[in-house]
Amino acid sequence: MVVAALLPLGASAATGSVTGKVIHIVDGDTFDVLDDAHVTHRIRVSCMDTPEKGQAFYRRAKDSLADLISGQMVMVEYYKDDRYRRHIGEVNGLDLCLKMIESGMAWHNRPYERELKPGRADELAAAEISAKANRAGLWADPDPLAPWLLRRQQREGKHQSRP
Repeated sequence: MVVAALLPLGASAATGSVTGKVIHIVDGDTFDVLDDAHVTHRIRVSCMDTPEKGQAFYRRAKDSLADLISGQMVMVEYYKDDRYRRHIGEVNGLDLCLKMIESGMAWHNRPYERELKPGRADELAAAEISAKANRAGLWADPDPLAPWLLRRQQREGKHQSRP
């Protein structure tokens, strides 16, 4: 069993836990869990960010997450919901964040590191530095673009193209 524990910080009032089977990997940092009541919960791992669809390593990151948790029973505790109604949290029992970052399949999610428990951001940043030095995964790309920067560019491009 994979156990997920989340941080007690609350950007929203939504906190709780979900236990169920991982039934779908959405992308490299998001997956669906089906609980005993046959309700599907979308989970977003809080401490990492993976390539967006269309970016290099998108498929490899998604497959890496699938290799780690697909079909497994998990317990997820979440500390907030995002604007897409995904439960947000960190999976500590398996430490998905660390595994994905160390393998070069994810970035340490710097824009949200203030939500991590003390010391966690430093641990993840060190793992990213090591993956980068070893040119692991997405770091084999000479100029990888962090997904949050890509999303910002896309938003700015949309705003600029409006009449």
